[in-house]
Amino acid sequence: MAKITLLDCTLRDGGYHNNWDFSDKFVEQYLAVMSGCGVDIVELGYRDANPDNRRGRFANCSDEFLAGLPLPAGLTYAVMLDAKQVVSSTQALDEFMCRCIKPASESVVDLMRVAINYKEVSKVSPLIRRLAAQGYRVALNLMQVTNGVLAELSHSLLGLEELELVESVYFADSFGCMTPLDIPKVVASIRKAWQGEIGFHGHDNKGLALLNALEATNTGITWIDSTVNGMGRGAGNVTTESLLNALYYERYKAHHGHMNQLIACHIEPLLEKYKWGTNLFYYIAAEKKIHPMYIQVLIANKHLDRMALLAVLDELAQHDASRFRADVLDMCLEASVAEPA
Repeated sequence: MAKITLLDCTLRDGGYHNNWDFSDKFVEQYLAVMSGCGVDIVELGYRDANPDNRRGRFANCSDEFLAGLPLPAGLTYAVMLDAKQVVSSTQALDEFMCRCIKPASESVVDLMRVAINYKEVSKVSPLIRRLAAQGYRVALNLMQVTNGVLAELSHSLLGLEELELVESVYFADSFGCMTPLDIPKVVASIRKAWQGEIGFHGHDNKGLALLNALEATNTGITWIDSTVNGMGRGAGNVTTESLLNALYYERYKAHHGHMNQLIACHIEPLLEKYKWGTNLFYYIAAEKKIHPMYIQVLIANKHLDRMALLAVLDELAQHDASRFRADVLDMCLEASVAEPA
């Protein structure tokens, strides 16, 4: 088996639950554990193009902020860019690069992860070109990839002129709907346009995240995302500890205790509060291609019982719920509780 690059994105994907507001103690212990356990890359959060966002500090990882973190040597550090924020116009991209991106030589960040819906890949060419010119490694993260879009996926990648500047092409199982049988089909589709390294970012709506990740490694995928205890948007991700146990047990076994302490002290209290993980509602959302944020918001609504939540899901399934929109949720909530005429 080829060397697998393990990327932990707890601070980024996990931030969807706590608004990217991680404590200093958590971050210090987390980084120390990542440094010792065998993870290769730590994604520290988002680099946000919106200077007025009201999210926590790891949602806008400026170089000034990151320089103050206790970052251990020996790890590669990444941030994610939500490309749709900056690809709308040349002016938006220029402003973002000027305000938010220093040369790589002046930053602790090595890798920029560019996230974009697979349908809009061609729009990221200027952004990739500008990041590479600043000396950054670039990974392309294709969102909302499913087994039903394979022809479109190949076509989209073939239209990206700057693909040679990319180090890895990821596909994200954004709905958590994939099974191990789907992974080789997606890889084959990507291979029609790309012969470099492929990455996989899975979600655990169906409880298949670990199986999907292991199948990915058997299919030639060499970059895998994970989070500690699966903390991630919606149902969460494959757990970092399970991947390390499965792929690199001999390297990881001496660090079990440190990982367990991190989970017991910091992650379990968050799990009790935010309740990520596989359940019936995330499973249904995966089947119906409903964005996981709908379920995350609905589960947090203390006024909905389980039957009411099922009714809202039925209503969401009648709309395009592949992207989270608060107005669509409000409409479906209202429709699901309306009395019959």
